[in-house]
Amino acid sequence: MEDLPKRKTDRLYRGRVSITGARYFVTLTTDNRVRCLQSSETQRALLKQMETQMADGDLINECAVVMHDHVHWLFELTGRLPLGRVIAKFKRFSPSSVAWQRDFFEHRLRPFEFVEAYGKYIFMNPYRANLVAATDVYTGTRFWRQKHYLFLQSLTAPGCPQPQWLAVAGEHPVEVFCRARLDAPAAD
Repeated sequence: MEDLPKRKTDRLYRGRVSITGARYFVTLTTDNRVRCLQSSETQRALLKQMETQMADGDLINECAVVMHDHVHWLFELTGRLPLGRVIAKFKRFSPSSVAWQRDFFEHRLRPFEFVEAYGKYIFMNPYRANLVAATDVYTGTRFWRQKHYLFLQSLTAPGCPQPQWLAVAGEHPVEVFCRARLDAPAAD
């Protein structure tokens, strides 16, 4: 087995804040990227845990996708629990067959960031990873607040992506955001 690079998890904590009402794009990865999330039973259990945490008042779910070795989750923090505790609770109540990496990646969406891009990224993730054919529905994806995502109105029957969406290389919304900030003219 090849050696994995040494993780620098202390960098994940820099700038991490929990802001009530803020939207967070979170990525959780299985330990050593073991592909243990591919069963429909595990996917349903993880999506159900997200719904349970919304019912508990921890957050307001936007959308999520359970991939084979990671989860992308977009939600609004309610303030009942700080971000780290929300994620710890999710991991704690995940199926016992799932071993998570110790930390997680998060990006707090700024007020001017377009939530639609994050939703489309989440939706397209399993198609771009070739986990499902473009003509099939990926069952590990969930949109709770569908009215926020206009692209959902353009899905082909029975809820699959447009063929031209697959032809476009998918950039991560955080990369687009960071590049836009770097390319922006300096404020005077």
